[in-house]
Amino acid sequence: MPIDGLSDVQAVQQIRSDKIDVLIETSGHMENNRLGVIARRAAPVQRHYIGYFATTGLTEMDYFIGDALLIPPEQDSHFSEQVWRLPRTRYACEPLLQAPDPRWQPHPQGQLRLGSFNNLTKVRQESLLLWSQVLRALPQARLILKDKRALDQSVQTRILTCLQEQSIHPDRIEFHGASARWADHMDAYNSIDIALDSLPFNSATTGFDALWMGTPLITLTGDRLAGRQAASLLTGLGRAEWIVRDADAFVDIVSALAHDATQRRHIRETQREQMRGSELCNGPSLARALEASFEMMLNAWFENKAIKHQE
Repeated sequence: MPIDGLSDVQAVQQIRSDKIDVLIETSGHMENNRLGVIARRAAPVQRHYIGYFATTGLTEMDYFIGDALLIPPEQDSHFSEQVWRLPRTRYACEPLLQAPDPRWQPHPQGQLRLGSFNNLTKVRQESLLLWSQVLRALPQARLILKDKRALDQSVQTRILTCLQEQSIHPDRIEFHGASARWADHMDAYNSIDIALDSLPFNSATTGFDALWMGTPLITLTGDRLAGRQAASLLTGLGRAEWIVRDADAFVDIVSALAHDATQRRHIRETQREQMRGSELCNGPSLARALEASFEMMLNAWFENKAIKHQE
């Protein structure tokens, strides 16, 4: 039964009436969330999954669902919830069957096109300083930034000023606005050679889009969940070699790909099929992992209840 028209108190009453054992919350602190329902302990086991990039901070939220790469054990202290790690990436997506086919070709004049289609509010100084190192190492490269905010003059000024301070000339930067059609947006990936991930908040949906179009995506793992999403995606794809730990390695791997057009062509021709057979497009595998976690969590609740009753 939909609860969007119910108050938090009414929603809790409905959930309890329905005898829900495991309640899954997917919004975190995003707009129109229902954390008030969680705070009222609507179900024996309450868990957050996939919709937010940080702890909810609620004492009544029992678990936060991640995976070993997304949330390593040393980051458990970032969460008020108990971190539950799935035995695979926590991400999965249906194949984007309406997307155009990969049809990348090298630039006829040998120009290298680096790109990011991330929300430009995520492209802050950390990203620009990292990307400027790549641009200095590859003087033949241009940086293509595509987002609905890309044609905003204040956004362009902010980005160009930062890059100029790093000795990157504005002529090397292209700003592309939103496409009229989703298919055109996806087709734009055929016009870039390598996708650069943003930080400290990196790619999730945007990363999947790039990978589906056959675009190599290079990511630098961060020190928080928001900066490790692309690493989880790439692990699920089987491309751990595109995950790096520091800026020097980031520059090195982008440079290596830049100088190997044969490898990049092979990637473009094979990556979509690789994704189809990977964890990233295996919804049943994710469903089984989640189902097993539900059962274990509920069993743990029953065991704790029995112990308290004995006391």
